[in-house]
Amino acid sequence: MIKADKEDFIMQKERSDELLNQGAKAYQSGTPEGFRTAVQFYRESASLGNGQAMTNLGYCYTYGRGVTKNPVEGFRYFVQAAKLGNPEAIMKVADAYQRGQFVKKDEIRAFQFYRKLFQHLQETGELLDYPEVCLRLGRCYLEGKGTEADPRQARRFLVLAVHGYSLHEDQYFYYPKQRRQAEELLRQCQ
Repeated sequence: MIKADKEDFIMQKERSDELLNQGAKAYQSGTPEGFRTAVQFYRESASLGNGQAMTNLGYCYTYGRGVTKNPVEGFRYFVQAAKLGNPEAIMKVADAYQRGQFVKKDEIRAFQFYRKLFQHLQETGELLDYPEVCLRLGRCYLEGKGTEADPRQARRFLVLAVHGYSLHEDQYFYYPKQRRQAEELLRQCQ
């Protein structure tokens, strides 16, 4: 019985990943029809428990891609995906607490989300794939948001952010701008 459950789980995971990939391919068309098709695939994948599909639905609802724009519904998907440990979704939820968007502003809780995500990414070896979390922690320490101001700690995280953005800036059009922002904050730590 346990072996059958494990096999079912593996098949469900493979199916959800397949649907996620089909959705991503449709989304990349950049057309309204492609966005609508992507949403269908993401919904089916999310119904199988795929956290990345839930995150992608969060973006679709937030920006109105393939669905009527509904940031509240988008946030709901981010929360679901965050509960499953999706790094992008955790960051979106933390950002919401930082800004007081969709939830009561709580800089301490935002900081805790960022720290927990940082530790998880460090443990899994994915930290440099998410320089955004280092930038956010650096800003929290520099400005005393959710924690005591600590320029030394801010510097530590901002150096990691600059490094992470530099490694991947050819992959994401906004990374050079984010790297420059981290460098400017780093100068403030001097």
